[in-house]
Amino acid sequence: MAKVKLMAGIESLHGKMGKYYYRTYKNGTIVLSRLPQKRKKIASEGQKKQQERFGSVARKVNEIMKDPMQREVMEKMWNKLGRKNETLRGFVFRQINALYAE
Repeated sequence: MAKVKLMAGIESLHGKMGKYYYRTYKNGTIVLSRLPQKRKKIASEGQKKQQERFGSVARKVNEIMKDPMQREVMEKMWNKLGRKNETLRGFVFRQINALYAE
């Protein structure tokens, strides 16, 4: 649902209205975008395989992040490699994804 804050014209407009999405940037610029249309094509076998792999990796990452012992091991690896330019979750995702690729 769109949100409008009126004070000396439109001060802020953001949200979804129909087939459009409104955003207000920090500089006050209001942008109107069309929402993406849903896919009508059925995913190919390769796409289905990739989606399943992504889902498997994401489930494993969530499992690791919830387990304090596994999370601690991954944090030590993350710190040892000095990967401060990415989040811990992103680091774990890349590590697990590399294992699934082999």
